[in-house]
Amino acid sequence: MAVAVQDEHNSRCQKLAEETGLLLGDSTTHTYTLQWINNKLTLRNHSSNRPVDTSIDFTAGRNLHRLKFGGRHGQPMARAVKTNTAPLICDATAGFGKDAFVFASLGCEVVLLERSVVVHALLQDALQRARSHNDTKPIVQKMHLVLADSNHLPDCWPGVDAHQRRELPQVVYLDPMYPQGKRAAKKEIQVLRELLDAKQDELTLLNAARATAKRVVVKRPRNAPPLAEVTPSGNITSPNTRYDIYSAHPPD
Repeated sequence: MAVAVQDEHNSRCQKLAEETGLLLGDSTTHTYTLQWINNKLTLRNHSSNRPVDTSIDFTAGRNLHRLKFGGRHGQPMARAVKTNTAPLICDATAGFGKDAFVFASLGCEVVLLERSVVVHALLQDALQRARSHNDTKPIVQKMHLVLADSNHLPDCWPGVDAHQRRELPQVVYLDPMYPQGKRAAKKEIQVLRELLDAKQDELTLLNAARATAKRVVVKRPRNAPPLAEVTPSGNITSPNTRYDIYSAHPPD
């Protein structure tokens, strides 16, 4: 997907283009543009008569609903990563940051690795906005975003703070793109598929995660095969989702 940053006369857009390496352009030359709409960084799809917008917001919608009404430490996802022990978590496939937000809301420090410069920019903007809200500020302060390819773990592991903490995470959490099913994917999933057009090698990703942490948790559709056809040591299930658990690779 070719994405441009719109409005070359806006200093904020110019700065974003410099930071991401994206070109400045508009809808006449690019189908997708990044622009600020209502002070929110938004990816706009101009391919139809009615533009389709995608942005991330931790202060409203489903993210806020999960914060208020989620299952706390008892929900399957939390049990899989053992949030009750407050581990340092590497969310190695950050995407739109929804699961990382849940982990942080349960008291865990989370390092989010994201390889797409566009998704990284959307996440960075969402985290910055969330820091100005009383409800979400203490949560997003536990979320540390890094532009990195998780296939290169553990070499690309940044630690939570380069000046304070360099230990490896206790848990690596993977939510790779689900296999395409018969049902139409949600809008945000369709966007992610297009932005991440270079598919990650599943075995490389899993091996990199297992070389980094003692516990690796992989989110899968409940009836899907395990990632890279590697049998997990256990799993925790919910009605539609399965969390496969792997231990670290044994030493050579």
